[in-house]
Amino acid sequence: MPSLLSTKVDVPKRSFISTAALTAGGDSHVYSYTRTYDAPSYTWNGSLSPIDFTVAPYSTYNAPGVIFRETGKKLYAGANPGVDRLMVGVYIDRPNVDVGEMGTMYIDPNCSVFALFNGDRPSYIPTAIDDHESVQDLGNSVYTLGNITTTQGDLAVSAGTITASGNITTTAGNIAASAGTITASGNITSTAGNIAASAGGITALRAIRSSTVSAITPGANVVVDPALGQVFTLSINTGVTTNVTAATPNNVPGQVIYLIVTGGGAGSAIDFNAGFRSQSAGQLTINAAIVSFTFVSDGTNFYEVARTGALTQ
Repeated sequence: MPSLLSTKVDVPKRSFISTAALTAGGDSHVYSYTRTYDAPSYTWNGSLSPIDFTVAPYSTYNAPGVIFRETGKKLYAGANPGVDRLMVGVYIDRPNVDVGEMGTMYIDPNCSVFALFNGDRPSYIPTAIDDHESVQDLGNSVYTLGNITTTQGDLAVSAGTITASGNITTTAGNIAASAGTITASGNITSTAGNIAASAGGITALRAIRSSTVSAITPGANVVVDPALGQVFTLSINTGVTTNVTAATPNNVPGQVIYLIVTGGGAGSAIDFNAGFRSQSAGQLTINAAIVSFTFVSDGTNFYEVARTGALTQ
């Protein structure tokens, strides 16, 4: 007679979702784990090896929004050789993914590129499909009276909208919309990053501006670094010709810079060189005047589009 006694079988229920590319800038956040036995010392050695998600078969999933299901395996610092923090065994929850082909992967569940996606869906229940969009449900909306703060990451929308009745501010990250809209009744401010719209435009009822004015240290040879801002000032000593070059690796297409040059006296001159395409062939004598230049970049050089005449001191 068969037994009627049944017990609940615990299965992994947690899943995580990626919030950024899994391999970027040479750094990977997903690992494989291997162990080897050293017979002479009777010890096991272990090592975590980063998985390169820029190559097949992983490259399709090197993006935000990838769901990882727990396998039930875990690695512990001190218990597993070669492990210095808690690591969780996972597999990718996507259609047509051969789990065996990719093998068991491990992630740090506290890493900033992963967020807890679900804590109560057993591994045998597939991720739900949104009835309206016919895509995987990737998470709930966020509606809060408090702040949304990122200390090192970016505030980004891939196809939606960021709307604020107050201000949107980042101190070190970027504010970006690849196909959506960023709207604020207050100010949109990035003190050290970029504000970018890769598929649309940026429109302001008031000014779009760089609040930084960078003073270039006077000398016979100076460099304008567009990564420092948009407005630059340069003073030239009496009788000195200053050669000006641009830090071209830091310029981007469409970037506009303004250079305000103040001459110290007779013989003060400026000569635009590498990274600039100027109206002047050779040096331009400034003397004791003030002259303002405007340049726009094509991604390689800054082309002069305007200059003032001699302004009064």
